[in-house]
Amino acid sequence: MANYCKSDVDCKAIVLGGEYIAFGCYHFVNKDFDQNSILSKVQRYKHEMKCSTIINRCAPVPEAKCVSGKCVHSD
Repeated sequence: MANYCKSDVDCKAIVLGGEYIAFGCYHFVNKDFDQNSILSKVQRYKHEMKCSTIINRCAPVPEAKCVSGKCVHSD
């Protein structure tokens, strides 16, 4: 349900740039979803898995859009 949407205005991007590669630069979610719950899971995973490769180059934040009921990046 974190990335469920009915229209583009339901979506937003959570910026993970500079974080560890397993998560990419961005995560797309419903604007009303608790962003902190996702970020805390990312932090817990990084700590448990001892991630070490950092992304230093992320493209500007892409626009989030709703496709088939899920928030995704626009191309």
